[in-house]
Amino acid sequence: MNKKMLLVVIVLLVAGVPSFYRETLAPLENRLAPQTHAKLWADFILLHGNGFKYPKRIAEMVTETKAIKGYKPMPILYNEDDHFDFGKPSDNMVEAVKASASWGFFDYRKRGADYDYGFQSVPVNWCISSPRKKAFFDKLEEITGGLK
Repeated sequence: MNKKMLLVVIVLLVAGVPSFYRETLAPLENRLAPQTHAKLWADFILLHGNGFKYPKRIAEMVTETKAIKGYKPMPILYNEDDHFDFGKPSDNMVEAVKASASWGFFDYRKRGADYDYGFQSVPVNWCISSPRKKAFFDKLEEITGGLK
């Protein structure tokens, strides 16, 4: 595979585009898993979680990815997700982990929020300094059992 084609594969996977030839993006809830030709060359699959209303769709995307012809076992990564429903029994992070995929927390500072919010907004307060950050780490501890 040449460098230009590799770049196209990476861009399409990051964008959640289901095919090289797809001309329009599907509505977020109808987004498809990457298709066969992308997965034949990939060392990992990068999915995007932003915009989903229903956590179960996160797990469905992993299942769909593994079911496509040509899939070989490889890491499946959600590189970022802007969902913060950590207090609910099911959320996007829980569904990704249950499906054996990684999950990346996209914690940005919303307009008007103070410095304590957002790990991805400069300047960053790296402390667990907001209710959203605390909820994330509480859920992470719940899932992993925490350090004892």
